[in-house]
Amino acid sequence: MKLNLITAPLTEPVSLADIEGQLQLNTGDITSAGQASTVTGYLKTMRGRAESITRRQLVTAVYEMVLESFPINNGPIELPRPPLQSVQSIKYYDTTGTQITLDVALYRVLSETSPKCRPGLVVPAYGQSWPSTRDDYDMVTIQFTAGYSSAAPAPINPLPQEIIDWIKLNVGTMWAIRESQTILPGSFKESDFRTLADSILYDFKVFTL
Repeated sequence: MKLNLITAPLTEPVSLADIEGQLQLNTGDITSAGQASTVTGYLKTMRGRAESITRRQLVTAVYEMVLESFPINNGPIELPRPPLQSVQSIKYYDTTGTQITLDVALYRVLSETSPKCRPGLVVPAYGQSWPSTRDDYDMVTIQFTAGYSSAAPAPINPLPQEIIDWIKLNVGTMWAIRESQTILPGSFKESDFRTLADSILYDFKVFTL
């Protein structure tokens, strides 16, 4: 299985103002100090780290998953990086090598909108079967959108506050500790970024089929 990022997130789940509040700074202090790009980088790094730990998509993005073939025995196709928002298309190469877009009436998309939702699934519609593909590499391509919703005023599935807090805590740590090693009198002290805050993410970790 291959997973290709098609459209990256357009924003971060935590703003500079949120970080200023976390650090007990005044609004605009980070920008006026010339540190906006630095903290924005921290935000992106910590969002990526949270996504890696939880195996979730924190902000809306579009992916393309490429498979060798459809599952045997009409099994489900699990789509990674929940929560799943939608499936744009399923394309495959038939036994003659012709690429075909699978009719949406031939499959169902199963997804959840709870904060700790499981990965979405694509299954054949009732009474249908996955089509045969050519015996070759990368025969099935599924494009889908994943991520917690940030749409105002009432998002369907907002990013859990626990994950927001984890990002804020760790960006605060990066703000306070600018190097991986701190010089102490006569020695170096290695800074450890693994904190009890990491336990916040454990309940949101995805375990696949």
